[in-house]
Amino acid sequence: MSRDKKAEERFYIGMKSILSSEIDIKAIFTLDTLSIALEVYEEIKDLPDYPIAATALFDSDVMLTEAADIPKAVDFEVLNLKEFADRYL
Repeated sequence: MSRDKKAEERFYIGMKSILSSEIDIKAIFTLDTLSIALEVYEEIKDLPDYPIAATALFDSDVMLTEAADIPKAVDFEVLNLKEFADRYL
């Protein structure tokens, strides 16, 4: 099986797992996250990344992302999939 095919299978397995779970869906911008987003914007200038990081800071204590430009900041873990699997699985 090719590497691309394996990656595609892993993606679909992961999506099926997420869609069948009871994961909370969070709004990206709320009044609660706005002040955090403004602080995070000073370090993360990428438009999609800073509100997502602000929401993660407000709602959790760890963020799982493959985006390398999100810094590990302020009492907050930012892990990629391998780091997450090594630490928590």
